[in-house]
Amino acid sequence: MSTVTGSWNVITEFLGAHCPDVLARVHGPAGAVELRLVEQTVGRPLPDDLADWWRLADGMDGVLIPMLFRPLSATGALGGYRTMIAAGSEAPGYGGPSYREHLAAPAGTVCRHGFWLPQWLPIATDLGTHLLFVDLRPGPDFGCVSGIDEHREHDNRLWPDVAAMLAEVAAAMRDGTPVRGYLLEAGADGIRWGW
Repeated sequence: MSTVTGSWNVITEFLGAHCPDVLARVHGPAGAVELRLVEQTVGRPLPDDLADWWRLADGMDGVLIPMLFRPLSATGALGGYRTMIAAGSEAPGYGGPSYREHLAAPAGTVCRHGFWLPQWLPIATDLGTHLLFVDLRPGPDFGCVSGIDEHREHDNRLWPDVAAMLAEVAAAMRDGTPVRGYLLEAGADGIRWGW
């Protein structure tokens, strides 16, 4: 059993026991066609752990990841990707030396110039102005998870990969371990992450 599968089993068992309405909002698995379309559109292979997660659940309509992030489906990720590519092309300096420098930098390198790089794939949204994304640039941190806000200000790497992110969420559900300082609160109305 993969790390992703083990973590996902803990997460779905917890949701079934504590938030069955939230579990009902977990989507079924993504198909091979959807995953290929994401890879073709982005022009990069998906990290194995992200592909494994989407094969288990193609997103969900509810908060799962701290603070208020909802996992995107493969199709939702593509929609977010296309939106951010279009918006990012309007950033000052787009296509210039700094932009090209960030394109060539290894995965996990912070970008603070308001760019959206074509090697970044959204995986979760707060339905507002923030996204979590996987960094598909080559390098040892390929597949790391970072965040970005409405000003396209890139956070430092939050997790080394999707598997680590899900493992932390599963640990919070299993034994109350905080995730990035946030404590899980679960009830009939869903999941919240508080201080």
